[in-house]
Amino acid sequence: MAHEPEAGMSDFLQDNPLAIHHASNPEGRDFVVGDLHGCRAMLDTLLAHARFDLAKDRLFSVGDLVDRGPDSMGCLEMLQESWFFPVLGNHDAMLLAFWLPSGGDVRQEDYRYAFKSNPGTDWAFLEREASSRYIPLLMQMPFIRIVGEDAQRFQILHAERRDNDTAKFLSDADLDDPRPEVWDHHHFIQGFDDVGDWRDHLLWGRSYINARQPLMFKRLASIDFTGHTTAVHAKIPDAVIQIGNQVYLDSGAFAAHEESLAGLTLWCVGEDRGWRLLGDGRILDCRRLTGG
Repeated sequence: MAHEPEAGMSDFLQDNPLAIHHASNPEGRDFVVGDLHGCRAMLDTLLAHARFDLAKDRLFSVGDLVDRGPDSMGCLEMLQESWFFPVLGNHDAMLLAFWLPSGGDVRQEDYRYAFKSNPGTDWAFLEREASSRYIPLLMQMPFIRIVGEDAQRFQILHAERRDNDTAKFLSDADLDDPRPEVWDHHHFIQGFDDVGDWRDHLLWGRSYINARQPLMFKRLASIDFTGHTTAVHAKIPDAVIQIGNQVYLDSGAFAAHEESLAGLTLWCVGEDRGWRLLGDGRILDCRRLTGG
């Protein structure tokens, strides 16, 4: 639901859909996976463990398909699969900025600079010939996916849709009927460390998980599955942390090794359970830990 930008506003990311709605999936199961960061083999292991059915099940991704891990291209290839439904992450947006021709757009240049400054992006320089195939797919990735209705409704987004510092947020109504005057609102974004609009906030924001009192504001109406910030409980390794309405699925897949609790987390929404693949090959059965 892109719209024409106001005078002086950046064109970069304006053509990405703001929100895409999906009906419920009565014939199969819906899964959400945390930040992949190039860890395609880990995902394949978890999907096999969960007996993922390519014909009936759907896999939603909280974004950050690329960088840091060993197989970013393998993760990008899933953009062509009918069962894969990702949202845009900040690393995906940075890649898009890098692969698009430079046109002097301020936001694009900021994201391009962030990409070049970020470790683990060398692969993208070597794969520039593939960019023409993936740029259109990256531009089709929305900021938010909304699944189901009423009590069964949930959202997938990368970072957060509320600003704990000011109590401003995108309501369910703002997602259902995006309005420019709301989405284009410029404000300082913790985690982005700069002024941006809600597009930037959805990709970078960390105000809620970093807050000393994240529950001080009214709980939002429906559950959000998010990534962006690695959230692993040091004493409860099988926990998937939920704060308010926000469930954090980034468990640091790219940093998984034999002596860490980092890994890749896959969550089955309908069964309210998940699995985490650790660096030593173990797969933990996971449960939600409300309140962090």
